[in-house]
Amino acid sequence: MSFNRVVKSSNLTKSSYYNTYQHKLYRLIKLLKEERGIGYRRISHILTEKGYRSVRTNSILKNNYIHSIYKKGKVELIGNLIVKLVMLKSIIFEL
Repeated sequence: MSFNRVVKSSNLTKSSYYNTYQHKLYRLIKLLKEERGIGYRRISHILTEKGYRSVRTNSILKNNYIHSIYKKGKVELIGNLIVKLVMLKSIIFEL
């Protein structure tokens, strides 16, 4: 017995992936935001003082850019989790 499943969702495909530098920025921002309770503006000052720059334009990290990295990083983590769950369910159905 076999099942065919067609899944259409924008959450299952990735249009872009974080590189290692972007992952590092996301991890730092997440640490400062969630564990230390620091706001985006202060995080931008901290990372700029430590020499971090934006990926594309090599400019200073402004607070809106910090928010964007944080938000996109959370979406990427959730998207990866959804893909893994769908893959796991499809493997179980094949058994």
